[in-house]
Amino acid sequence: MRRRILFVVSICALLSCNGEEGNVALYRAASHSSSFDMNQAAQLVTDGIISAEAAPWVNLKMDGQDVPMEKRNYLIDYNVSNLEFKGGRACFELEFHGMPLDADKVMIAGNNYGAKRTATSALVEVSYDGQEWKEAGKVKGSGLQSNSLLYKYTDEWVVPLQMQPNPAALRLTLELPGANLANVCELFFFKGNELLELMPNTRFVSSWKSASGRDEWIEVDLGEVCPLEKAVFHWINPAVSGAVLVSSDGKA
Repeated sequence: MRRRILFVVSICALLSCNGEEGNVALYRAASHSSSFDMNQAAQLVTDGIISAEAAPWVNLKMDGQDVPMEKRNYLIDYNVSNLEFKGGRACFELEFHGMPLDADKVMIAGNNYGAKRTATSALVEVSYDGQEWKEAGKVKGSGLQSNSLLYKYTDEWVVPLQMQPNPAALRLTLELPGANLANVCELFFFKGNELLELMPNTRFVSSWKSASGRDEWIEVDLGEVCPLEKAVFHWINPAVSGAVLVSSDGKA
């Protein structure tokens, strides 16, 4: 099985169109077959910035299924976006890759419609290897209210956390008996009174990452026909195999 292709690349032609040495791909338009998220697009392979490490990323699962790419950061973007669920129970799992987390409480902000508030519960578990889970905190009932946030929600449950820093994953299980429809808008993580930032795009790394480990590609429009001496790729996670194709018109 191929690994996911993730690399920073400068496609460098040492013989440029005017006969001088240079990178004819620099700042040129680039497209891709896919990208893991909207922060790791193909345009980053022609910006001239070479990174030696992978860009941080966070994956989100809801009831064991990966959420769509555009919703992956909904619970940590500090926005009004939300994930809706029915049936009175939901499980959310955040996987952290290169994003440190050292928190002593989390506020779960959302709305539950029709739930018996005194019977609700929120369980937070953490894993350091992605397999074994340990309870980090649990609350029952409506929990504590907060008045410190810009946005207000029907329910803001504060769960004190007891955990070691930097788990590989965090899992939240909500039990909302009697709720026909509910949503979770945000998970606000705190260390003391400090609100922590978990959005991957706050830690910029210039790299493209494909959405899968299958056959993937990047295309760079050089703008005009140019003689090429060689192409230089700066890999982070190299592909198992590949090929460089050229075209004079971008079609054939």
